Amino acid sequence: MIKELSASDDESEPLKIESLCTRCLQNGTTILMLTKISYFKEVVISSFSCPHCGYENRSLMPASQIQDKGQRITLKVNNVKDMNRRVVIPVGSTVSIPEYDSSFPFSDGVVSTIEGIITGFVDNLNSLQPERKESQPDLALKIEKFIEQLRTLIKVDKPFSLVIDDPSGNGFIENYLAPNDDPQIEIETYVRTPEQNELLGLQAQPVEQVDNSSDSKTIQKESNSETSKIEKDEVMSLNVNCPSCNTLTENKMKVVVR
Repeated sequence: MIKELSASDDESEPLKIESLCTRCLQNGTTILMLTKISYFKEVVISSFSCPHCGYENRSLMPASQIQDKGQRITLKVNNVKDMNRRVVIPVGSTVSIPEYDSSFPFSDGVVSTIEGIITGFVDNLNSLQPERKESQPDLALKIEKFIEQLRTLIKVDKPFSLVIDDPSGNGFIENYLAPNDDPQIEIETYVRTPEQNELLGLQAQPVEQVDNSSDSKTIQKESNSETSKIEKDEVMSLNVNCPSCNTLTENKMKVVVR
C-alpha cells in the first residue's frame, strides 16, 4: 500500500529489519517505508539506528527505474516560503549554489526541504572545523565565512538559485503550482556521460555471441530485410534493455509447440 507523503500523515506502516551496524558491528534496526510524493513518484525511505553506539543513517532510494536521461533542476529561491519546498536528491547527484560558486556531491539519497539541505551543508562543514583550526587555520577561517553565508541564505535576504544535477533523472523539487508549471523551476534534460552511466551501474556490457547449434540458433536480420521462418527448437536472441536497471542484455525466445 502506497501512502501519500504529507505533514499530517502519521499513519505510516514502516517495515522494521534487524541489520548490522557498520560502525560497531552490533545489530541495529533499519526502518523502510514506501511512500508517494504528491505530483511525483514512489520512493523508499530508509532509516538505520544503532542502540549500541548511537550511529544513525538516513537515505532515500527511488522506487522507479533510472530514467533515459539525466536532468538539471534549477529553483529560483525568492522568499522564505520557498525554503519549505520538498526536495528529492537521488544518489550520485550534485547540489550547487551558483551565486557562491559552490557544489556539494551526494553519496546517499536524501528527501528533505530546501532549508534542510542548506542546514545539512552547514552541519557537515561545521563538524570538521575543530580539526581544521588546528591543522589549517587559514582554511578554517575561509570556511567559517562560507558557513555564515550559507546561514544567511536561509533568511533569504536576497534571491538565489539552487541547482540539482541528477544523472538518474529521478530528482524532484516541489512545485507549489502543480499540476501547472512553476515559473521558479526550470528543468533541463541531458544525455549522461559514460562516467555517469558507470556510476549508476548502466555501463553496457558486451553481449556474448550465441553459437549456432542444433538446439540453439541466433536469428539475425539480413541486410535485404528478408524474413525467415522460425523453426521448432530454434532460439531467437535479441538485444534489449533490462526493465530494472536499463543495462543492455540478451533476451532469448523460442517457439514452443504443444
